Amino acid sequence: SRLLTVDLNSVNYWLRLFEENTVITYSDTRLSYPDHPDRFDSWTMALCRESVTGRCYWE
Repeated sequence: SRLLTVDLNSVNYWLRLFEENTVITYSDTRLSYPDHPDRFDSWTMALCRESVTGRCYWE
């Protein structure tokens, strides 16, 4: 297994980060992250800083 870190510039306003940005949960309230061109504002998604290849999944 590999530990992935969420890219803070891309995380959507409705996603909350925990455990040094390695865990994501949905939030009932809109969070305030700084504006950034890479931020997902319409979709509840985020990118990770590390790249992955092949078959991968999140737990």
